[in-house]
Amino acid sequence: RDLGIDEKPGIALLAGSRKHEIELILPKMKEVVNHLPDHQFILAGVKNIPDELYNKIIGNSQVRLIKDKTYEILHLADAALVTSGTATLEAAIMGTPQVVCYKGDFFSMLIAWMVIKVKYISLVNLIMESEVIRELIQYDLTGKNLLKELKAVLKGGDRREKILADYQSLKDIIGPSGASGRVAKEMVKDLRR
Repeated sequence: RDLGIDEKPGIALLAGSRKHEIELILPKMKEVVNHLPDHQFILAGVKNIPDELYNKIIGNSQVRLIKDKTYEILHLADAALVTSGTATLEAAIMGTPQVVCYKGDFFSMLIAWMVIKVKYISLVNLIMESEVIRELIQYDLTGKNLLKELKAVLKGGDRREKILADYQSLKDIIGPSGASGRVAKEMVKDLRR
């Protein structure tokens, strides 16, 4: 209630924290909004991005911008579309089923593909060493694919219960406090392979 969110099931949109990410990824996220009219979409904005940028992209679509309340939004959401980064791990720890989104400009992605040799980009999948959550990267990040994967993680979706069970396994692996240090060590170990 404090956030002004009603009783409709919520879908969190975490479009990243950098202007360039938001400009590339948020328009794709927005494509699913009209296909799920029984849900409310809440964009978790960050303070370093001006409202004007968010509002320019979301336009008159049924997306509500709330800034600096990411954890609260994830807690209330039935599912989330999350730009790759630490937010994927945060959503998993909060128990919010998610679809990972990432898109970069052509040359940045080309360099990344040539230099970085990892199977996954999300921290959840890297830690679990398997595809716990779907990653829609670059050309796979389409409105059609996002809608399909989002439906699969919403209540009643065919992937939701498996994701929630895998999240519990993830929590067992990272353990209690001090998880960030342990995650960093695991990432370094994985990158050295």
